[in-house]
Formats: sequence, C-alpha cells, structure tokens
Amino acid sequence: MSKDNICTGVPVQATMIKVNGKYVIDYTSEFTKCVDIPADVIARFLLEKSGITPVHKGGEND
Repeated sequence: MSKDNICTGVPVQATMIKVNGKYVIDYTSEFTKCVDIPADVIARFLLEKSGITPVHKGGEND
C-alpha cells in the first residue's frame, strides 16, 4: 500500500475538554492517542459499524 492511502494522526482514544461551550480533543493529554491507519481499514470499520454490506468493485485485494 502506498503512503497516499495512510491517514495520519487519527485519534483512536481521546480526552475531550470544553472550550467556549464546545467540546474539543485535548491533544496535550497523556490519554489521547493518535496513530496512522490505512484508509481502507477506516472505510471497512465505518461500513461494518453502519450495517452496510460492502460490495467489492475492483482493487488490489479482490
């Protein structure tokens, strides 16, 4: 997989703080964790969690 298909700095665990009435991620917290994740893994996760059955239409792994 090429570097173009990697999403960098994706928060997978976050501490939220309230700033001016809105909640935002506190990136300075020791509990906030960000990682690099392949885009296809994120897409697959979102599809599975939404209950949609993915239909393969070409690509490297088909």
